[in-house]
Amino acid sequence: MKHTEGTWHIGREADHSVDRFKKNCEWSMIRNEQGGLIAKIESVHPKGKRQSSDFDIEAGNAALIAAAPDMLEACKAVLDIVNAYSHIPAQLKACEILQEAIAKAGIGR
Repeated sequence: MKHTEGTWHIGREADHSVDRFKKNCEWSMIRNEQGGLIAKIESVHPKGKRQSSDFDIEAGNAALIAAAPDMLEACKAVLDIVNAYSHIPAQLKACEILQEAIAKAGIGR
């Protein structure tokens, strides 16, 4: 499976903040480096009647998704280091967890 390469960020503005008080919906848009839409965070409230806490959850989801490519690269780097230099059971378990997380993302090593 392929994914959109490069850095992802929130919105079109330079600060890439997750400010739910903005007057547009860019705080809920995940975009690539060229501004192309990667994902849009929708309401987490089951009936669409948003509460204040729903916006905080949605903003957190946006931040997590925007960080996904960076986290994937970090996981791969740690996995490479631990695989190369360790035979300690706890570290091997960490490798297993990282490999499962990468596989869950549908990204091959």
